[in-house]
Amino acid sequence: MNLVGIIDLAAIIITVVLASNVIILCASVLFHFLENRIRMAYLSRLLKGIILYFALILPLYATYLFYSLIILEIKPVDSEDIIQEISVRYFTFTMILPKQYWFIIYTLLGIWFFGMFWFGIIPFFRNRKVLKGMERFAEEVFDREFLQVRQNILKKDAEIKLYKSELVPSPFFWGIRHKRIFLPADEFTQREKELIYEHELIHCRRQDYTFRRILAFFCAMYWFNPGVYWLARYFTAVNEMACDDAVLAERSNEDRCLYALLLYRISVQDTGKACRAVSFTGFRSSMLERRIRNMKWKRKKTKPMLVAVTALATLILCPAITYGASAEILKLQNKAASVVMAVTGEELEMPQFVYEEYQEQSSLEAFMEIESIVLKPRGGTDIEVTLSAGETKYFTFMQFEKGTKVSLYLTGNTSDTFKGGLIDKNNVLRGVTSQNGMIQYTFTIDEAKEYAVYIQNTGSSVLHVRGSVYI
Repeated sequence: MNLVGIIDLAAIIITVVLASNVIILCASVLFHFLENRIRMAYLSRLLKGIILYFALILPLYATYLFYSLIILEIKPVDSEDIIQEISVRYFTFTMILPKQYWFIIYTLLGIWFFGMFWFGIIPFFRNRKVLKGMERFAEEVFDREFLQVRQNILKKDAEIKLYKSELVPSPFFWGIRHKRIFLPADEFTQREKELIYEHELIHCRRQDYTFRRILAFFCAMYWFNPGVYWLARYFTAVNEMACDDAVLAERSNEDRCLYALLLYRISVQDTGKACRAVSFTGFRSSMLERRIRNMKWKRKKTKPMLVAVTALATLILCPAITYGASAEILKLQNKAASVVMAVTGEELEMPQFVYEEYQEQSSLEAFMEIESIVLKPRGGTDIEVTLSAGETKYFTFMQFEKGTKVSLYLTGNTSDTFKGGLIDKNNVLRGVTSQNGMIQYTFTIDEAKEYAVYIQNTGSSVLHVRGSVYI
């Protein structure tokens, strides 16, 4: 993919990420409603599903939409009539912006990369340096109680090192491959250490640090989007409360009180130095009240139907928002083309097939008029038409002046051939035949009169044609 394609793809992905604030907003409202009705572990899993969607599925789906909605086909052909088959459906930012204004795109890219460097790369290495410094000056400790709790929580002999340091304000877990747990130099009772070990090892078992690193990457990539910062903060809160629930699930009220007092004692001295790790206090003391309030609720019952409906709604909403945002930004760019041409006085040329135009006499009575779609006299019009085998449909007649250009960018849903072009009221057809199920052709009006755009299904099955007509 060349620079133009990368910029166009980046425009779609950024638009989709901004539109994904709708998903984050809906999740905020819905999950706040569910907090006191289902276990926090289920909310944590649902949020992890959303994070995985943003990390893996969204960029892949946006790339697929980029090719399916913008590019119909790019194919070299060794033929006397066709040199290269290149077909696109929409004008994009890189197509509608004249070359002398490309510095705008480069400036925006520069701002994006600077923000990513400032909000992502610099904090990453700064925090890594702090954590490495803590590890260098920390004392590795051996605790049989820790080994016993680790065996009970992880159910396997995982290599996790335990450190104690004067520099650590709050217990926290760090690492993806090489896992470490850091403890403050404070003295804890055996029961307190057991609670702390369980909390941090549950983080380890659930791979919470990995998801927080992914969120940190999101915050760096999309630093201009406040939604990802809210998602990171909310995931942290839910994540910590889910661990609290797991630790206290089978414990007495006395242990709950001890756990709450332990949280309070550590929170008041937590300065946030380990803010990028999985901290026992959840980075900030402001989260303390929310966590203790969550601990006051009686054990929440599992409600499979409520969880299933929430997961299904999230599963439907995420790709729907992605598709809608991608399609709309392409339509917006396509509409902006007419404005650019009006301002610059230039005509935009799109890569297209080389077709053989034919002309023949026909009968308009055998055609069916499409009244539901009216072509715009200037600019692009998106169309979707369904034709049965052998059927021909035409749009409303319009007056065209000599020299007017009418471009058809159409693709069918089958490999069957179809035709498209112009017809006048004398029943004279000017058209071309699709190649590989696509038409990409521009007609030039050589005589001022009324014409209509027509599409003819010459195949043996039902044909669904979509695309645009640009005048």
